[in-house]
Amino acid sequence: KLYESDIDHEHTFSELGRTTGEEHERLAEQLRVRYGHPNHYTFTKCLAEHLIDSRHGDMPTLIVRPSIIGSTYKTPFQGWTYAPQGFGTLVAVGAFGGSLRLPSDGMAIGDVIPSDYVASAIIKGAVAMAGRVGHLEVMHVASSHTNPITWNELARHAVKAITQQNSQNRIPKKYMIGPRLVVKWCASSKRYAVLHAMNDAAVVVGHSVAARLSGVLPSQGRQLSKLFKFLGRRQNVLKLLHPFICNQWTFKTDKMSQLARGDDEPDFPLDVENIDWEPWCKDYLEGLCRYSLIPTLERITARDEELPQSKQPLKPSTFDTMSPSRMSIASTCTGSPSSNRTRRRLAVKTNQRRDRGVDG
Repeated sequence: KLYESDIDHEHTFSELGRTTGEEHERLAEQLRVRYGHPNHYTFTKCLAEHLIDSRHGDMPTLIVRPSIIGSTYKTPFQGWTYAPQGFGTLVAVGAFGGSLRLPSDGMAIGDVIPSDYVASAIIKGAVAMAGRVGHLEVMHVASSHTNPITWNELARHAVKAITQQNSQNRIPKKYMIGPRLVVKWCASSKRYAVLHAMNDAAVVVGHSVAARLSGVLPSQGRQLSKLFKFLGRRQNVLKLLHPFICNQWTFKTDKMSQLARGDDEPDFPLDVENIDWEPWCKDYLEGLCRYSLIPTLERITARDEELPQSKQPLKPSTFDTMSPSRMSIASTCTGSPSSNRTRRRLAVKTNQRRDRGVDG
């Protein structure tokens, strides 16, 4: 069934449709807060479901509600995924090592579901709805009812898989932020909020430092900037998953179970109760590395190697033979947008200092 909602869905949809850009974002945020949704995902999903309910007419309609979708379990093969999402975002950021602090005590159910099970449910559910004129059904595709696993267990399986991957040096060491992944749980919501805010502030300060450093040491500045971009993305991942990690829902999957009865089609799996989560986590990480993380890192590496010579760091031998004042001029010319007039002024001052014997 659809969840009850106080939203005037048609009016809200029309109102959002009349705005664009920043105005649209502000309005969406105001409406989300007004109607008590933790994020835009739950708000827009609620809005969409009620719009479908009021507009589907005689068309047989099936609303499929998957839980947190992960990589495939069986078909077309184990571990296929095209990008980190949901639980996979935690696995992806964890693959680079370092310390990952998560909210709650980890004992809530992490309701994850392989993507091939979701695809199977959609296909079989659509077939089952054929001919049911005017009917609307809601089907949950989840694991919390038949094969639950806690976030703590998921994290433990992920850490084990990541440790094995790191021992094989699948991800180049220059991209690692730590030799291994350490997961810490924070049961106190207030303490977690303070620590998370401190990490947010550290990311802001880090970006500022990286920007300043880029003007003097371009290569080191770029590396530091990449690090804090990654840490910023990790903070965003934790914000998005926070309500799901701290809360627990158990979704009944009776309709999915009905579709699975007497199932003898291995290409359309729905036997959620038979999923073994540990090898699934291992395959998920392997898939993320093979199809997403490593190709992305290879593109980044190739892009860095193709940077113009003016943006490449100066050779160490050049730095060794430069005096401090000449070094500042060189770094200004290689990484700064200073005008030619400013550069000439710096050169004149350097020559004047050299004439006075200041620069040796």
